[in-house]
Amino acid sequence: MWRTKNREIFLMSLGSLFMAAGIYFFRMPNNFITGGAGGIAIVLSSLIPDVTKGSWLMGINILSIAAGLVFLGKSFSWKTIYCCAVYSVMVLLLERLYPMEHPFTDEPFLELVIAVILCGIGSGFMFYVNASSGGIEVIAMILRKKTCLSVGNALLYVNLVIALAAAVLFDMEICILSVLGVLINSIVVDNVIQQLNTSKVLLIVTACQKELCEYIHCALNSGTTVLDCVGGYSGENKKILLVVLPPVQAGLLQRTMKQLDKNAFMVISVSYTHLRAHETKANL
Repeated sequence: MWRTKNREIFLMSLGSLFMAAGIYFFRMPNNFITGGAGGIAIVLSSLIPDVTKGSWLMGINILSIAAGLVFLGKSFSWKTIYCCAVYSVMVLLLERLYPMEHPFTDEPFLELVIAVILCGIGSGFMFYVNASSGGIEVIAMILRKKTCLSVGNALLYVNLVIALAAAVLFDMEICILSVLGVLINSIVVDNVIQQLNTSKVLLIVTACQKELCEYIHCALNSGTTVLDCVGGYSGENKKILLVVLPPVQAGLLQRTMKQLDKNAFMVISVSYTHLRAHETKANL
């Protein structure tokens, strides 16, 4: 229980760090309005420059948390509140510790790609543990509750509207890059979640069935399914162990199996259905 919760907190904190770095170092200096609370902060900062982008971001996320608590009630997870608060504070700290007066390079497309990758990885970590970064995602959850829109569609529509604001406030190049960033971000998030959700499916034929099942149940804390089979050449009745494990545990099982039964036969395939179900519709 505590190990699982600590792992979730670590992934949420790491995701918040990636997102804060992508937004502060690459999105904000280039005015990439790729949606989300960060995009709204850039828009508001351009309209009212006396307030920093980090301060706008903090304010937007506080309002989104309040709205989530009012309209979503108990379904508004503490994980979203945690991620929202942590990454907002990180952006404010970065503003104090490392002021960014201009972009790192004069290659906006390169910085857009880096920003989208960092934010996509961060968002993927959050969604893997059923968390989110708050902001627009909370508004999308409210729209899902009040309308017939799905969270994914609500996020896409809202983020595209925010991205198109770049054409009015800045120039067409920034607008095109911002819209492109919205589309690339959705691809990155989906791929990160897919990789995190990857499991190994193992089919094992072994003479040490009892010992191997005991290792899987006790050491790996997982279950097995025993299937009846018949050897096509020998005609002998045999048993096949069916196991679905995360990649690290699959490697441990493979090494243990070689120690127990050198003549065992194993088939390994990849499954994108994880042992736990998570929401994967997400965006920044």
